[in-house]
Order: sequence, then C-alpha cells, then structure tokens
Amino acid sequence: MFRFLCRLSFKMIMDWKKEMILVMVGIVICSCAVIKFTDNLSSFERNYWDVKGTKEEQVFYENRVHFSYKDSDKVVEVVEQLKNQEGINNVVLKGNMEIVPGARFSVASYSAVPVLSVHDLSIGKMPEKVADGTIVLSYQALVNLERMSSNIGGEDVELLDGEIEKSKFKVFYSCDQQFSIGKKSYDVVAENFDFWENLLSLNDFIELDKTEKLSDLELVYIYDEDFSDRQKMQAANLVQSIKPWESTYEEEIDNTLEISDYLDALGALIIGMIFAVLNALFIYQAVLKRRMPFYSILKLLGVKNFRLGAMILFEMLMVFAVSYSIAVLLFLLYCNITGGLLYNLRYSIGYSFCLLLLAYTVLSVVITRKLTKSQPFEAYNVSR
Repeated sequence: MFRFLCRLSFKMIMDWKKEMILVMVGIVICSCAVIKFTDNLSSFERNYWDVKGTKEEQVFYENRVHFSYKDSDKVVEVVEQLKNQEGINNVVLKGNMEIVPGARFSVASYSAVPVLSVHDLSIGKMPEKVADGTIVLSYQALVNLERMSSNIGGEDVELLDGEIEKSKFKVFYSCDQQFSIGKKSYDVVAENFDFWENLLSLNDFIELDKTEKLSDLELVYIYDEDFSDRQKMQAANLVQSIKPWESTYEEEIDNTLEISDYLDALGALIIGMIFAVLNALFIYQAVLKRRMPFYSILKLLGVKNFRLGAMILFEMLMVFAVSYSIAVLLFLLYCNITGGLLYNLRYSIGYSFCLLLLAYTVLSVVITRKLTKSQPFEAYNVSR
C-alpha cells in the first residue's frame, strides 16, 4: 500500500505541478515564519527567565526597602540592628560619587556579599566578605570612568603644558593592582561584569562618605520571601528610632516580562503565519475540488474511503516535507547573508516541523473528510 500511495501521489503532484507549486510556496512562507516565531519564543523564554532569575536572585533584587539619608551618622548602628532582625538577610549602604565629571561611581557595602551571578563573569574570586582596604570593582562603572575621563564633554582635555590628559582609569584590573578613590587606594580583589556597584567594607564606606561626601546615600535592607507587612513596620520603626530617614520606599517589581509583551512584538508575524497556513490550504482545497472527477472514478473502481483519505493525506505530507526542507535551507541562507543567528537551532527547526506537521495533518483531514465520505456521483457533482 505504501508503494501504491507513493507512486499515485507522485503522479498526481506532477499532473498538477503548477497548482502544487503554489501550495509549496505557501508552505515555505509559512514554515519560515514559524521557524522565526519559535526561535523568538525560545529567545523570549530565555529573557523571561533571565529577567525573573532564580528564586535567590528575585529575592535579592525585588525584596528591598530603601531609606534615604543626607549623611552616614549613626547608620552603622542601624545596620547592626537590622542585621539581627528575623527575616532580613542583607543590609546595604550605597551611595554615588563623581570621580570624574559626568560619570557616576556607585559604591556599596553589603552585610553579606551577594551571589551576583550563576555564571563565572568575574576577574578574580568573589570574597565571602569584603575586608577593609579592599574593593570589588564593577566593569560597567569602569567603562563609564574610562570613557568620561578620557573624553570630557566630547573633547580631549588639554593641560597647561600643552599635553592631552589621557584616562587614568582602565576597564580591566587584575587582583594585584590598586584602585584609588580620593586620597585612599584599595586593593582590587575582584572585578564583576554583571554588578553595577563597587563593593567596599562597612568601615571604608563610612570613611569614604566622611572624607569625600557621597551623594544619593541610601540604606537598604533585603528581606526573605515570607517577610510580613508587620515585620516591615517593625523594621521601619526601628530605623526611625535610631536615625530618621529623609524618605523611604519599597522596591517596585517592574523588570518582569509578560506574554503580552511577546505578542505585541510579534503580532504581525503571528498574523502572517496564520495567513500563510490558510493560503496554502485554500489552494490545496481548490486543487482537491478540481480533482473530484478523478476521485469519483477511483471510488467507482472500489477504492475504499480510508485508502483514498490516506492517499490525499500522504500527498499533503510529501508536499509539506519537501516544502519545509526548502524553507529551512532558505531561512539558514537568509541568516547567513544578514548575519542573523538562530538562538536555538534544534528547538526552532524541530519544534516548527512538529507544529506544522500536526497543523497540516489535522487540517488536511478536515478538508478531505467530506470527500472521503461522499458517494461517487456526489463527489463528481462537487467539481461542477
């Protein structure tokens, strides 16, 4: 039966090759759209979970209460008291300073050095505790310093002796070097690529604020997932009793993606994909209708409904397989020419094939159901 289906399907395709070429064009367009769709879905899924992060990262970035201050007097006492509160797992002091004009250099002291990333994206090993006289540098902060210090206001800075000032800051620091802030130098113990803050010990942070006067001074505590509103109120009262704040707020979660963001970004692609599927099926349905006299003759000759339906389905699957192979080659060629990359080749091509195979199989069965169940003369009359 399989050989019979192959021979008959191939003959019918060749007899109606112009119409089948149109069907194949529709399937190729649809396949390219679906490959792009599933690849973007894979990329979206990665970004969605990267933004939301692990449970520990969500707690670290989202479960925060901020208190703003003008100076660091008594904040050490606040830090020590908050560290002892149940449900608070980290207390942070943070502030900004301008080492060079226009470049914000953010420094922070954490009561427990955070897990910054599950990936090894640091120069040097992150210490369990930042010791006095040491610093963990931020790659992003160093990039800003290097750019702003070597090109202030868009022009190189000319000194009195006629020489051009070059940046005294580098992008990469090894762990045997020192980094100067104001009049003090710190031993570099690590440089992290994902973190925006430069980490100091609590003592060095307080000393830096008193000598250099940090701006945007904040005290932040990071609470556990089951931290209650009553505990937040108790923490606020504790902070207020030791050192009243200028202002306070709780972190708002605005860094998560929703499925609607994906649909908004790919709405046109989804519509095009649906139209391509329907276009190919409408053309194929027109081909089947024009073949009705041939199908009615087969019925008169005793071909069973099941075999006739299997023949039509097999033909559709043959056309789909060839068309999808062409679509994959064209899509990869397009990526090669434009420099675009598939985020997950196996996911995008494999899942697209399974999705389209299921769609065309189901829809092909639907559009041939009436044909296979009709009587020979009824099938013949449909074509008229």
